Amino acid sequence: MSSWIAQAALCGWKFRLGLIFGVPGGGNRGSLAGFFVHQVLSRAGETIERVWHSGGTESSIVDQLAGELNPVQALVLPEWRKDLEDRYESVDFDAHRIVAEMRLRGIVEGLAQYMARREPPRKVLNELQIMDPHTHHEGRLDAIFEWDDRCATVDFKTYSDEAPRSHGYDHLQIVANGMLANYRYGRPGTDFTNNELVIIYTGGLYFPRPTQRMVERVTSARDYVLGCLQSSQSHEAQTLNRYACQFCEKQDACGFYRTIERLHRTGQLADADEELRRSTWRRRYAILDYRQISHKNKFTVALNQLRLLEQYKVLETGYSLGPSSPNANSMLLIRRGGSNAFLEGDAVRIIGLEPGRPIMGSINFNGSVEVVSQQGVEVGLTGRPVSDVCRLLNGLPIALMRTEVDLTKRELQALDYIQRRASPTVREIAEALLGEE
Repeated sequence: MSSWIAQAALCGWKFRLGLIFGVPGGGNRGSLAGFFVHQVLSRAGETIERVWHSGGTESSIVDQLAGELNPVQALVLPEWRKDLEDRYESVDFDAHRIVAEMRLRGIVEGLAQYMARREPPRKVLNELQIMDPHTHHEGRLDAIFEWDDRCATVDFKTYSDEAPRSHGYDHLQIVANGMLANYRYGRPGTDFTNNELVIIYTGGLYFPRPTQRMVERVTSARDYVLGCLQSSQSHEAQTLNRYACQFCEKQDACGFYRTIERLHRTGQLADADEELRRSTWRRRYAILDYRQISHKNKFTVALNQLRLLEQYKVLETGYSLGPSSPNANSMLLIRRGGSNAFLEGDAVRIIGLEPGRPIMGSINFNGSVEVVSQQGVEVGLTGRPVSDVCRLLNGLPIALMRTEVDLTKRELQALDYIQRRASPTVREIAEALLGEE
């Protein structure tokens, strides 16, 4: 959600195109390379922590980090290649790989600069998902470096080689993520005491300041985003940055929908287009309503006592780490008597119940139940190595929370295709189906 907030703070229309109208992202070579780099870094928390504690000069840290990330790259590379080939008819994979490997090397160099200047933290938390139920703000932080008396909220700028711009997208996003980190540590969202914001980009570091102006822009954009996601409300989109259109990759889609909405408001839209608009908006409202419902368990867990949550089988405590192979894709969580709440195939979130931390701000991982037995449950992990999960959960009481998979993005993209790009035949069939209740 922090990325939505940053988009909305620059241009309300760009936010609405992706999250309301369902316009898919473009995906240039830089952003495709960024996806690979992000996947590698999301699995590198254990490596970063170990190398940091081993010490060394900046150049030695670069060499050690790069060498230890080679196995992770080898693991991610075939997954990334398959994703590219599934998404595009023709892919020059070698060209994309060269850009991605250069980008990763640059991020490693920037990270090494920071590691050489700071003492090793107590813990490196990577890909930490936090939700503040009071502000309805949820986000996934690239990393938090955690010392006993302070923390650093970290964003890896993987989608471009350019340095971040003050008051730009990256600045807005990390302020939003920093507010979530503040919630984790029991402070008001706007209190950045002992919370350093760091953007690590290709070959460098940027330390944005959470000024009052930036915090106000983030909170205002957050209110706008939440309003747009409530289907019962209508919010006029604004372009708040005069450079937003110049760098936008969705100008054609933006022009299409702005024209449709303008013609609708002035009564000039053709009858057939008006009917299609009405049908697609009705379906969008239904999808947005379902999106809200799919997040209900998070709020239920955040705002209620564990005893009540266990009674209604939303969450189950009493788990501990069992023996697991570091190279496996699943892990065993032991619970005496097995699970009373979950079945095979259930989507779950593994939560390490950290003392003094809100439950939805604690260490957590997504997965699905693969095996249920009298010993406990075996959970398949989503994009995280077992060794990294065990590192962060070690010594903590563990709970499993019931979650739901949000597939609304795909449904919205289908509506965008029907309204904007479908052939007359496909559109005619879709109109008949959309008319069904």
